[in-house]
Amino acid sequence: MKNIILIALSLFIFSVGAYAQDAAAPVDEKPWKAEAEAGIVSSNGNTRSSSYLIKNITSYKFDAYLAKLNGSYLSNESRDNATNTTTSYEKWDVGLRIERDLSEKLGIFLGQNIESDKKAGIDRRFNSDLGAKYYVAKKEDYYTFTELGYRYTTEEYITGVDKNFDFIRAYIESEKKWTPTFSSKLWVEYLPNLDETDDYNVNGEASINASLDSTFSIKTAYLVKYDNMPAAAHKTDSLFSTALIAKF
Repeated sequence: MKNIILIALSLFIFSVGAYAQDAAAPVDEKPWKAEAEAGIVSSNGNTRSSSYLIKNITSYKFDAYLAKLNGSYLSNESRDNATNTTTSYEKWDVGLRIERDLSEKLGIFLGQNIESDKKAGIDRRFNSDLGAKYYVAKKEDYYTFTELGYRYTTEEYITGVDKNFDFIRAYIESEKKWTPTFSSKLWVEYLPNLDETDDYNVNGEASINASLDSTFSIKTAYLVKYDNMPAAAHKTDSLFSTALIAKF
């Protein structure tokens, strides 16, 4: 728990420091950008529960390169007041990605990610990505891009067993700004396992975003993750969230 708090605080401090460093520069010339997301849900009654969701994306643009540091942390705790039993769940990830533009529409990327999801039976998962990115459409109020690449994954299970996998990664993302203050986004990711044909993952998220001002907005999202050969019992995980977003 302490390690996750330190990760979240480090990402937040890094973002604020980057923003403060370039605050005096014109908006179009700022190499740093940061997006912080936080959501809290609490309920009480026969069962008392609380959930916390924190996300952060910090990017730095230099010439034709773009570096992205991202992280997220999800915590849920529920207590049955009748039986005085408590159950808790934590999930987190941290990643670094480097992109390079080859043209206005085409680019390449290299990324490394580490995550933990003990509810799904994963103590640690390491993902190494290499691939290409292509913009199908890129306008002021609308964009769609696709990515195709290779992923090497090492999974360390809570049972103590480790496994390595080779994946093909296909990804598509589209966002539409319907008005200056309202937008919607959809992304889908498909990961077929090259080592085991019956093993594949499909992930996707649909979200809407309503701006409160030039900095803050409210985001509502529905995330679904499907694993055809999961380490745990359930193949499908979903998360419905509402969070406050701050962009710098």
